[in-house]
Amino acid sequence: MKKILILLIALLALLISCDSEPVSSETQTIDQSSVFKSTQIDIPDNFTHGYDNPNGNYGYRASVIFVENKAYLLGGNRLDDGNTESVFLIYDFDSRTSTIEKINTYNEDAYVDHIAFDSQMNQITIESASGVKTLNKMSASGDKMFSFEIARDTQKVITDESDNIYVAFGDILENYDPNGNHLNSIGLISFGYNDFNLLSNGKIYVEFVDNGNRLSYKYVNEDGKSLSNLLNKNANKTMVTGDGYDMYYFDNISLYGYDESDNTLYTLINWMDSGIAGSGIVHVYVNSADRIVYRHNDPITKEFSLCVAEKTDEIVKSETKDIVIGYMRNSYMLDTVVQNFNAIHSEYNVILKSYYDVDPVNYRIDPTRLNLDILSGNAPDIIIPARSMPLMSYINKGMFVDMYEFIDNDPDLSRDSFYNIIYSTYERDGKLYQFAADTNIYAWVTKEKNVNAKDTWTYNEFLELYNSIPDGVTFSDYLNQLELSYILFDTGLSDFVDYKKGTCDFKNEVFYDILNAIKLMPYESYIWTDLTEDERNNYYLYEHGLYRNDEIMVDQQSIISVWEFMIMTHKFGFEDITFMGFPSPYGDRNAAFLSSTEFMITEQSQVKDEAWEFIKYFISDDIQMARMDKTLSTKKDVLKQQFEHANTFHLYLDQIGTPYIEGYELTEDQINSMGLTEFEFTDEHFAIMENLMNSTNRQYSYDEQLCNIVYEEITAFIGSTKTAEETANIIQNRASVYLSEIK
Repeated sequence: MKKILILLIALLALLISCDSEPVSSETQTIDQSSVFKSTQIDIPDNFTHGYDNPNGNYGYRASVIFVENKAYLLGGNRLDDGNTESVFLIYDFDSRTSTIEKINTYNEDAYVDHIAFDSQMNQITIESASGVKTLNKMSASGDKMFSFEIARDTQKVITDESDNIYVAFGDILENYDPNGNHLNSIGLISFGYNDFNLLSNGKIYVEFVDNGNRLSYKYVNEDGKSLSNLLNKNANKTMVTGDGYDMYYFDNISLYGYDESDNTLYTLINWMDSGIAGSGIVHVYVNSADRIVYRHNDPITKEFSLCVAEKTDEIVKSETKDIVIGYMRNSYMLDTVVQNFNAIHSEYNVILKSYYDVDPVNYRIDPTRLNLDILSGNAPDIIIPARSMPLMSYINKGMFVDMYEFIDNDPDLSRDSFYNIIYSTYERDGKLYQFAADTNIYAWVTKEKNVNAKDTWTYNEFLELYNSIPDGVTFSDYLNQLELSYILFDTGLSDFVDYKKGTCDFKNEVFYDILNAIKLMPYESYIWTDLTEDERNNYYLYEHGLYRNDEIMVDQQSIISVWEFMIMTHKFGFEDITFMGFPSPYGDRNAAFLSSTEFMITEQSQVKDEAWEFIKYFISDDIQMARMDKTLSTKKDVLKQQFEHANTFHLYLDQIGTPYIEGYELTEDQINSMGLTEFEFTDEHFAIMENLMNSTNRQYSYDEQLCNIVYEEITAFIGSTKTAEETANIIQNRASVYLSEIK
């Protein structure tokens, strides 16, 4: 299941951010975090921000400008006649009030796209009027100093300490003196330009994407004509500027100050400690090490806010009950859900505690710190486990509560409120220790006609189908020896292991058949060998034709949302499809690979009922609907809502299956010119998904360490003359030792 694991790793990279995030080996990180108190800045209803400007984008890059003890946010003021005038939203830190001030433009009826101030408070603007873009300078009193037309679209304007003016045009950085005379041009086209700004140390940096797809930067040299050598970014985080440190970084977890002199990254704010949902932060503007302004888009309520956060020594005393969630992996919007829960439940206080510790040698999740807390009696109340943890070892030791106790006693819920896939996958000995609030599903899918609509099958049935496909037809793209081993054992290793007894049985005919089947697969993927160079270069366009024309029979599909379901139907030409799952020994259970938001309540918890209240809030309609872009709800009524909500949009797909989700209907000419296909979810589509969600899935237990034992021996088996029996015997011995150690 290497393809699946790669996808999961990619998803984890989007959805997980943590204190232990890898940084350059030469950079040390020191925690000096303090508590910051946030105040929401009042924004008038008619003030526009972000991408509302009809003449171009100004909101994101224009940023907040700090002048003395005020913050200036560039925006627009909607007028009664429907037009918009350029204004500043000015927030006064002393009076804690905000006002709107019209910006004097150099040209009549112009709109300000970007603005900067020099040391004398002269304003430098990039203005748009009647399709003409100009660079302008005006004094603080409104005197016009210079203006000239610029022919290309601009990204940003700033001034340096000498009041020289820098303007980025995407592929070039232009430098002008304070009087508007052109000085130098610096080419950016080869760098993958991303941003540029003035640092507190007086240097101007240019940020770009390097050949390793990392955000890196170079300085503008003192001559103003060239850039310095490459400086790799010191952390995989978003870079911002401000007074106090040489530069700043932020991610979903913290704000960091970076000191170039000793190559040290200082953690300044832990967002959760300060009651800030980091996953909703769009941008941070640093006024000083003790004060920031940040833009926040709540991913649940979809509300935009502008906030100022300032360092405080204030200690908030509370009589609330603390509910500690220990997470080995993050969940989409988790911090925002926690903040919203705390805001509406004054009697509870949910605390997020990261256990996302990565072994620096093999990059596996290291549960050592969690284990120490459990042994010392300080286990979290709720654990969101990592998929690589040997969970059956924890369960066998009686560490978790049976979730059926809460479901069966809940006045609003019952077992019938959820799809069967929860119970068939995670139930053990009649108890449910893992509760899947929502899920992503990975399985083989094909046209019904290819397999007579089967959705369960044995290993032998799989081999019969594989060997019966006609010449010129590929069973599944990328299917090879190692891929098949990943598929079969990531989903089916528990078929050969009894964690309760701490035993295993790999010395049997079923396991021998699997090993021999793997050896019959090609060593490399062979779909590419038959493609022309043009087809390879345009593979994503060409690929859909292969599935539609039955040249590839089976797709290894990941359904992480209703939109992915939409893409999948397009790939198979909107013909009837079936989820085959992955083969199992007896063919009586669909074998999908689930990536779920799993909650486990610990027996040590003193607030078990309160912990369930949080989980119940997490699966509420509003939260699950807000998460629908990344997950499928396991709650029956919500999944139906997700499909129905999708149909409130006008849905289209382009030639390679990319969804176009519009709030308005496109004209026939637009549809034809863009090569789009209209789409609407039907009851038949929903029935297919419900059937999958109600399928009897195999008990799933992914044990990374045990999987690695199997993979190592299979790799050796593939490249040798060993028999299946000999390989199974080695796996049996190694696995037995491991299971005895964790029992």
